[in-house]
Amino acid sequence: MALLKEPTIEGEDYSKIDAKLTQDFEDVEWNPSTQKSALRANVTGSPTKDQVNILRFTPLDKSNYESVDYSMPVGEVKTFSLSASNTEVTNGGLVISDYSKIPENTVIKLRAVAPSENQRFDSWGENVSSTDRKNPEITVTLAADATYTPNFVDKPKITANPSDLEFVYNGSVRLVELKDILSGSYPTDVNIKYSNTDGSVATPLNAGTYLVTVTRTGDENWRSFEATKKLVIKKAKVVEVVAPTASTITEGQSLSEFLLSGGVAKGADGTTISGKFEWADASAILKPGDSQKKEVIFTSYDPNYEDATTNAEVTVKSSDALVVTFAQPENGSLKVYMLKGEGEKTEITSGTAVAKATKLTIETEANPDYELAVIQIGEEKYTTSPVEIEVDKSLAIIAEFKPVSTPPGTDVAVTGVSLNITSKALAVGESFALQAKVTPNNATMKTVSWSSSDETVATVDADGVVTALKIGTCKITVATDDGNKTASCVVTVSGTVGIEQIIDDHQIYCERGAITVHPARPISIRIIAVTGVSLYGDSIIGPTRIPVSTGIYLIEINENGKHITVKVNVR
Repeated sequence: MALLKEPTIEGEDYSKIDAKLTQDFEDVEWNPSTQKSALRANVTGSPTKDQVNILRFTPLDKSNYESVDYSMPVGEVKTFSLSASNTEVTNGGLVISDYSKIPENTVIKLRAVAPSENQRFDSWGENVSSTDRKNPEITVTLAADATYTPNFVDKPKITANPSDLEFVYNGSVRLVELKDILSGSYPTDVNIKYSNTDGSVATPLNAGTYLVTVTRTGDENWRSFEATKKLVIKKAKVVEVVAPTASTITEGQSLSEFLLSGGVAKGADGTTISGKFEWADASAILKPGDSQKKEVIFTSYDPNYEDATTNAEVTVKSSDALVVTFAQPENGSLKVYMLKGEGEKTEITSGTAVAKATKLTIETEANPDYELAVIQIGEEKYTTSPVEIEVDKSLAIIAEFKPVSTPPGTDVAVTGVSLNITSKALAVGESFALQAKVTPNNATMKTVSWSSSDETVATVDADGVVTALKIGTCKITVATDDGNKTASCVVTVSGTVGIEQIIDDHQIYCERGAITVHPARPISIRIIAVTGVSLYGDSIIGPTRIPVSTGIYLIEINENGKHITVKVNVR
């Protein structure tokens, strides 16, 4: 309880008191004894003239509020001046603003007020007793001119370590310790938040980059603090690799024709990592010989592991015949013929063995908008087609094509357009993207427009994204702005796919080679095949579609420490 305004007194006996306090009061007493008096119904006692008297206001609610004493001058009273900086001065809870004329023996309370939020009270000057010197609030009776000076010190700063955080994936959530983020002395009651780089809530489990934000509100002991650090979880290394076994091939065949089988990769904890082995240079053609070592790359199905390399032993059998190998190039075709007699020719396939001195003719054909760049036969290069050669050793043939060059300033008209998909079945609410290819590739104006034959069934936007609205069939058409060349895709919309699982309001759909999760709140999920291979793991905050093949999968859901595992069947 405290006074809200300076009280006034009236009447010859000073029994009329006008005062306003923060709580209702029922008793006012002049010059009370040190012992608190009980509640009284009327003003009691009488003041002494020409001195400061104490007015005591007793609250109605004595169990929750204390009485208030106010120093009230009556008659002619000597005054003194008070000098006090960064200090709140009160009389009966009422703030005194004028320190120049304070009546003698006025009881005042001084409270040190720090000049900055980054400072705190330390002590009063020497004129305050040693008992009260460290108390930010003191009570004094003014008997002379006086000066009271509070001393302040800076609050300690919380300092962040300059470096970001870096860990290696180990299959567990990476929660940081304060010593990893803060240096020197620091409080332990801080808030730590983990998020993705886009600001969404995250659980730092999988390899990737996260943000760790540490905050603390300032108080009497510490300054306010906020710092954000990067938390990088690096992919784990494959520490042990048992090389796969390669099948035996014949001279002239490329490494891609060796079959790799077996092979094992393990992590630091000895766990076998699911993945695949592939040749580092699958197009390489080896000479005959036993136990040749060639590099093999292991790629984990779990994105939390780095690729690893090892060497597989290769055995190449010698052949009296000469082998001709080639592959179909991009943006064109390559054909190889064996010449027999007068102009007779027979087309051969890659890997065909031929006798020495056999005559071959190599022919190429470029796709629209492309032209031949080079034909490489063994170590020889040619820029025209066809090419005739006589085989004297096993060889490889490679053809490359390049876009047709157009003289500057020449307009090239559109000749056609095609779509990557010509028919598509959707469930209501699903979407997919169509991609249009305008020919020729170097056409001057390649812009297109999209339309739907029935926008109540499905719509298409300016980027070719189709959205199913209701059951039915419609045609999505793309038209070139140059020449109005068109292509279409028939879209059939069926009813929505049934919900496979509803777990704690989180919905899981299994549909057409995919698992779709609609989380009600941010969660972390992990999808595991029945073989034990981890196919997907991430934190999600909105609908997420994960492509998978048909089969049975386990889905682990983690939300605020709660762990649920469900089994689903993708048909």
